[in-house]
Amino acid sequence: MPNSHPTLTGDDLENAIIDAARCRAGRRHRLDPIPLPVGAPRPTFGSFLAERCELCGTVRYAHISRITGQLLGPYRYDHPSWYEAALGERQDPQWWRATYWSTLDSSLFADAQPVTDIKKNSRRRAS
Repeated sequence: MPNSHPTLTGDDLENAIIDAARCRAGRRHRLDPIPLPVGAPRPTFGSFLAERCELCGTVRYAHISRITGQLLGPYRYDHPSWYEAALGERQDPQWWRATYWSTLDSSLFADAQPVTDIKKNSRRRAS
């Protein structure tokens, strides 16, 4: 795959990892179709469709039949190098979700209410 990703450092890299956490937490990318990048491979049959994630910049290639709508092969992904490095740390899905959720405003969550009206002896005793 062609290297079509920018090199990120500092705050840009930190923000990109937070965006990647959103992709990993939800286990999906927010993809938009893009023109096939220069130097991308061409299929011997069918078509390739390239889509870029608007959050993390990952490019996904789908080998498809435009006539039948069938996937002709598995998706291929071209991740930015910083994304590959983050994946290389082998964080579990819970870590990615916690990382993403920690960036959200607390008003977006409905936390459990503490139960305050529990009777200690709720059973009637025989007399």
